[in-house]
Amino acid sequence: MREGNAIYQVDIEGNQLQRIAGTGEQGYTGDGGLAINCTFNGPKGIAYSRQDHCLYIVDTENHIIRRMSLATGIIDTVLGNGERGDGPDGDPLNCMTDRPHGVCVHEGIVYVTDSESHRVRAISGLM
Repeated sequence: MREGNAIYQVDIEGNQLQRIAGTGEQGYTGDGGLAINCTFNGPKGIAYSRQDHCLYIVDTENHIIRRMSLATGIIDTVLGNGERGDGPDGDPLNCMTDRPHGVCVHEGIVYVTDSESHRVRAISGLM
């Protein structure tokens, strides 16, 4: 996923590669619309949640975490306001992050490694 600004799905049995999110262009656009039309800036990590059938995507250079519904194809931001920084805790959309890299989902909580802030952040209430 490095340097492509898009997310691809690999069908191993069918030997197919399909772009499912991002235009390939660098940017931060598309929230509330189809993920295929959005832009990313250095997506570095991804996690799948069986609970809500969504992908959680680390958009590292935009300093945000985005959620893509696999049922609808809609993308939105769930952590970060697009500004580089550290916190504050509380409302995830008002929280600044600093180059997040990793994400995982466990029991309805989204965990994010916020690299330059040297923190692991947890987001609840999304599912």
